[in-house]
Amino acid sequence: MSLKSPTVDSILNPKSLIHFARSQAPRTLSLADGTRVAGGELVAEAHLWNEHLPRSNGRELSTGLAMMRLSLRQLARSVQNQPGLEEVRAIYGEMGLLSETRLPQLRRIMNELGFELIPGERPGWNPFRRAFWRNVLSWYYLRKFNSTASKQIRLRQVRRCEVWISREQLLAKYGH
Repeated sequence: MSLKSPTVDSILNPKSLIHFARSQAPRTLSLADGTRVAGGELVAEAHLWNEHLPRSNGRELSTGLAMMRLSLRQLARSVQNQPGLEEVRAIYGEMGLLSETRLPQLRRIMNELGFELIPGERPGWNPFRRAFWRNVLSWYYLRKFNSTASKQIRLRQVRRCEVWISREQLLAKYGH
């Protein structure tokens, strides 16, 4: 049973970089702040809204981070005020197309934003792995919205990653 629903942050701001849906935690884990999340527990699953990402020419990192912080404030407001999200104790997302060499940089950025980065599998060219198809989809969106960056990605070498933040951490950092 999927808990995904049209509980989308874009209702509040159609220019947000993040939209989310109610979902189930894909596994059990403990976050650095002590929050324990059980597999199957209600979580908010966040997605980057690719159409709203600035086109990259290498100079938009500070603009992108500012937009991300604004979107995280909107997400915090939604998680705090939207009916049906009272029980959400954590927010997570999944990312693809990450090369091993970029993981330290991404970890620093995610930590600055308050998220924990958890490296996942690197499926290579194995079409029997779900992560392979998720990487293909991520690569498609990257190619569609940032064709320059997609040319630098070798699909067989990328890794999936999860990013997590507890509700408490999200509200402490972004909820005003």
